[in-house]
Amino acid sequence: MTLTGVPIWHNKIDMTPTDTSTTRLKNNSGPALRWRAEFPGSSARLIVDGKSVSAKHSVTTGGDAISWTDVTISPGALVTVSK
Repeated sequence: MTLTGVPIWHNKIDMTPTDTSTTRLKNNSGPALRWRAEFPGSSARLIVDGKSVSAKHSVTTGGDAISWTDVTISPGALVTVSK
C-alpha cells in the first residue's frame, strides 16, 4: 500500500511501507526534507539505498526498542531504508 501525495509542511510525499523491515519515501515536491526511518527492534546497521549505515537506538513510550536513522531527501528523490 502506498500513501500518495501526503502533504507534510511544504512538501508532498509518497510513502510505501513494504513490511516491518523496509520503507520507501519519495519527496514529490517542496524543499529537501529530513526523514527519520524507524524500525522495531535493535539492529546494529540499517541499509539506506543499498549502503550500510550505523543505526541509532531509542525506546518508545511503550517501552519497545527501535532502530532508526535520519535521511535527507532532495526534491524528486526516492529513498529506501531497510533493516
